[in-house]
Formats: sequence, C-alpha cells, structure tokens
Amino acid sequence: MTLYEIGREYSDFVIAVENGEIPEEAINDTFEMLTGELDEKIDNTACVIKNLNAEAAAIKGEIDALAARKKSKENLVAYLKNKIAQAMQSSGKTKLETPRNALSFRRSESVEISDEAAFVAQHPEYVAYSPKIDKTEVKKAIKAGETIDGAALIEKQNLQIK
Repeated sequence: MTLYEIGREYSDFVIAVENGEIPEEAINDTFEMLTGELDEKIDNTACVIKNLNAEAAAIKGEIDALAARKKSKENLVAYLKNKIAQAMQSSGKTKLETPRNALSFRRSESVEISDEAAFVAQHPEYVAYSPKIDKTEVKKAIKAGETIDGAALIEKQNLQIK
C-alpha cells in the first residue's frame, strides 16, 4: 500500500469513527494497525529520502571534481596555445600547415577596460544590469513592520529528516 493510500485509509477511518460507523471494540485495534502501517511507510519513505540526498551529494561531488578537471584542462589548453603562439611569433611564422594540423593567426578586436568602477561611473549608458531581488532584506523590512506591495511573508512547515 502506498503512503497516499494509507493516509487516505487513515482519514476514512477517522471519519467513520466520528460518524459512529465503527464499533467501539474495533476502534483501538484498527487505529493501531493503521498507525503502525503509516508509521512504517513514513519511516521507509524517510530512508529513501536520506538515500536520495546522499546520492545527490555524491553526484554534486563528482560534478565539482569534473568541473575542476575541466578547468584544469582548459587552463592547460590556454597555456599550450600561448606557448605555440610565442614560438611561432618569435620565429616569424604566421602559419604552419602539417598533415594533421593547420595553424595560423587571425585578427580580432576586443575592448579592454582599465578601471571598471570609473568606467561605470562615467558611462552608465554602457552598463547592463540584471535586477536581483534581495529577499533577505525584503524579509527584514516586512518583519520590521513595513508594508511592501507585491511581497508577503509566508510561514511554511518544512519537513526535517535526520
């Protein structure tokens, strides 16, 4: 029986007791049986949640390790490309073609900003901002008694499994 089915059966039982449909001598036995099934199912489901959390943490660890390996490889690629570029430039080569590779330089342009803070202050029209709501500050303001249109403090019940 699923957790949903046990919960529904438990609710139906409570309604039947309230309506007097269950004999008094059967109430305790049925209640204990349903409570035992529900408690066991909840306990088993909590164990599944713990296992899933452990798996998610292990996956995150692998993602972090792979991201570090990826960054290391990208840094090595950049380092090696820089070494090739230096060697070609110091020898006066602008291209090199072999049966396996074709290397050449191409022109590109990019903008370099020497002092970003000063640039932003002088040229705000070139700055793109993404709005980000500081929910922590909004929460503090609401708790302090401010009324903020479009924001409300909602109390939730979060299940904690240890």
